[in-house]
Amino acid sequence: MGTLVITAAIEGNDQQFETTTPVAPLKVTDAYFAYRTENRRSATNFDFTFEKIDNGIISQKLYVVVKTESIKDKNIKISIHTANENVLTNIDAPIKLIYEGSEAEAAELQVGNYSDKVSENHKKKFEDQTIFEVTLQPENDEDKQKWVQALSESANKRAFLYIKVEVMNKSGVEYSGSGENNQCFLYDKPFELAACYCNRDFTVEEMIELIYHLRDEERFRTFRDSFFNLKAEYISAIRITSGKIIENKNKVRLFTNEMNVMFRKFNINTCKRKIHMVAQMYLETEQFRATYEGRTATNVPSNYRGGVDFQGRGMKQITHNYNYLAYYDYVNNTTYYRIYDRHSTTEECVEALLKRSEVAREAGLTQDFYDKTLKPFGKNLSENLFHAFNSAGWFSTIYRRQTLTAMDAGLERSNVRSVTRAINGGENDIDKRQNYTRWIKEFFKYDTTCINK
Repeated sequence: MGTLVITAAIEGNDQQFETTTPVAPLKVTDAYFAYRTENRRSATNFDFTFEKIDNGIISQKLYVVVKTESIKDKNIKISIHTANENVLTNIDAPIKLIYEGSEAEAAELQVGNYSDKVSENHKKKFEDQTIFEVTLQPENDEDKQKWVQALSESANKRAFLYIKVEVMNKSGVEYSGSGENNQCFLYDKPFELAACYCNRDFTVEEMIELIYHLRDEERFRTFRDSFFNLKAEYISAIRITSGKIIENKNKVRLFTNEMNVMFRKFNINTCKRKIHMVAQMYLETEQFRATYEGRTATNVPSNYRGGVDFQGRGMKQITHNYNYLAYYDYVNNTTYYRIYDRHSTTEECVEALLKRSEVAREAGLTQDFYDKTLKPFGKNLSENLFHAFNSAGWFSTIYRRQTLTAMDAGLERSNVRSVTRAINGGENDIDKRQNYTRWIKEFFKYDTTCINK
């Protein structure tokens, strides 16, 4: 509450009265790490969205967002601290960070500092917030490697961090955090900082950034924002037909979540394995634009076992009817492929086997099953998000077990060649596969941050 003094003239005499008027309390309501998305509607109508995130990696550029009430234009001090394990520092000690190009242990800024970065009609949205870009790492390369080492040796392979906020030269501020004077945010559920992408999920923001990174490295300007919008068979849930990829975050989130599920299920859990797998899928799907090869009866290659019905589908673009048959068995716990394998010659067309082998037909692998079950099932790989990824993970780790061994051997051009032979059976588009692998490796900052080289 505040005191207001009023001077009034009563019967020729000036008299003063004291009254109290409500004064809005000064508050710091929240603080968190975020990714930034630009919302540009026109040259004079633009702002930003800051989406809260729970984890990140060393050297990643993030944003810190602090929300306040009635503290506009006041200065606040923000620092980032170790939460519950002595990993990067002792518990509750501040960590080093890079802010405005220099190493610091804290940043001091004015509330409302981001209002000048948006168009006039959006300034009010940011007048009670403090927002700044930060890189969570020391400036010195030697110290950075000490962080990587500390994270690799820690029990959880992570550091847990919280944000501390202090309004400068102001008393009576209400803080909505925890810990010391309630000034600590994320204290009870800390932000997780890892050294690399080993044993962690992609975030949707990281995936969008990676896709744009690959498109830009390839100078893929015309189709920079194309995303699974090609061919007659497609997955409608992730198909982007208008707008930019970054404007369709919910679709990319579905894609990213399913990729993370597949990686966990099939132990594609290290940086090396993820780099190889993403590069191979990116090539096979025409730069994340198609889950279906799109052949017709007139242009399907003669060596495609089963012809046009069993052309490339899914994130791996599985081809040939005997491979579809093996995947059908995997997801349905049946034994049709075992019958095929027992009675067929090397890479024989399933339909050719059915025509010549009464033993295979009597065992249960019939033309009726082939026509009415296996052929329709194949479209799941191109039109169902789960099967598009699940078939790729199965093919690359269970069906072709040598693939993981090839992935673990390294990320050099010769390693990419070995992985391609294992996963593809040949060296189709080997130059592109090698380039994609190299560009993803650079995006991962593999050479300086991975703890499982």
